Amino acid sequence: MGNKSSKPADPAKETAEPPTKKEEQDAPPVVMPRRAHTLRNNPARLASVRETFDRLDLDGSGSLDFEEVSKGLATLHYPANYAFDVFIECDENNDKQISFEEFKKWVTAKDEDMEELFNSIDMDNSGRIDLKELELFLQHLDMPAKNAKDLMKKLDKDGDELITFEDFIDGFALLDPVHFSSLKDTWMEYESDSDLAGVSAINVSQTAKRDEAKSSVPAWTSAAAGGLGNAFSRTVIAPLERTRVQMITDAGKYPSMMACMTDIVKTEGIIGFWAGNALNVGRIGPQMAIAFYAKDYFKNLYAGEGNKPTALQTLAASMSSGIVCQTGVYPIDLVRTRLMTSPGTYNGMMDCLTTTIKDEGITALYKGLLPANFFAVPYYGTQFFVYDTLKVQYATYGRPPDNPRQASPLIGIPLGAISSMTACFVAFPFQMAWKRLQVQGVGGRPVIYAGTFDCIKQVITKEGVRGVYAGLIPNLVKLAPTGAISFVAVEYIKDFMGWRPQK
Repeated sequence: MGNKSSKPADPAKETAEPPTKKEEQDAPPVVMPRRAHTLRNNPARLASVRETFDRLDLDGSGSLDFEEVSKGLATLHYPANYAFDVFIECDENNDKQISFEEFKKWVTAKDEDMEELFNSIDMDNSGRIDLKELELFLQHLDMPAKNAKDLMKKLDKDGDELITFEDFIDGFALLDPVHFSSLKDTWMEYESDSDLAGVSAINVSQTAKRDEAKSSVPAWTSAAAGGLGNAFSRTVIAPLERTRVQMITDAGKYPSMMACMTDIVKTEGIIGFWAGNALNVGRIGPQMAIAFYAKDYFKNLYAGEGNKPTALQTLAASMSSGIVCQTGVYPIDLVRTRLMTSPGTYNGMMDCLTTTIKDEGITALYKGLLPANFFAVPYYGTQFFVYDTLKVQYATYGRPPDNPRQASPLIGIPLGAISSMTACFVAFPFQMAWKRLQVQGVGGRPVIYAGTFDCIKQVITKEGVRGVYAGLIPNLVKLAPTGAISFVAVEYIKDFMGWRPQK
């Protein structure tokens, strides 16, 4: 009998044992490498861009004018003014025509941002976005996760409930890359959250960095624009300011504004209308610089850096800025008021300052500070809140929230007048008490008020509600043009100096 030769088993013919469940669970996940989908690496995408360009090029000239871009975007249901943004972004050489190379360059930048966004949503690196990933993405953008199904239905072309990059980019064709930068920024806020393991960290794209650089404006520019604009307006409105303060402090002495103005001219000449104006400008410049700076500072403080403040946070920031700016320059205001309302009592600013300290103590420089801040809180709170709110309403009325209309600096005229007059009416009783406390005991006036509320109470008792609002009409007459000139000057200064975030 011959022995059978023993041959090694053929691995190809052996039946492999199926992996156990434990082996399946322990196996590392298959991770697909990131793929480049963008125009630079995709001839099909380039052809698609060429086709889009040719479709927009209605006259076949090989370049796009504004009318062609506008009509083309209108057929895609984009807002009418979005065409302007696209045209400015694309037309790099400012020749009012967009060549294919310019269009391709713009789309390339957009595609790169879109790819970063797509990859950040595609957490398993599969090259496709599933429903769960889309739901998580919307949650991170503070949007209802239930909207993911609707978005999936719009983007998923073949109905397999998976979104490819091609689906993704086609669904958002010609969207401004700025919008995607803001989405990525929101997405990135969650990358360090330990409860959201698996969210991929991405770097801010070049477009996002460019947008951040363009939109970053130093805080001091608001202070400078506010100071310069208000200094200019106070010089123009000085005659009304002098009349207003005189009628408040000497309530009942003048039957009308004209009578008060006539008396000032008679006793001091025309120059009397600018009495104390240098001090007023010296006060209002830094005061409003502080106010504008503080308002922006408190907005960021209350809402969080970079976040959009709510209406209540805007109101709180405006009120806080009033306290800060009023307290910071209060001694100058006290000296100015005494010089204006008691001519001949002091030999100039320094004499008023030293005499006040000598006769009444250094704390006298802050006499009336409490009612001044009682006034500042509702006044600045109302003024800035009304102005900012009306400006936002103007920019967004009848427009998509992410595409507001461009406001001319001239919008500062009506909005400045309305906000200043509204603030004046709300805060006037405290201003009346503040001014009377500042000048009591000066220039032969008696000391009759113990404080803010005692002053208001006595005025209501002796003079009625009319006494509380003594001088309101000249105040409103003065503040309407003052507010208009101040805010329009601030807007023009920001434009002229380039102190405004760019889109």
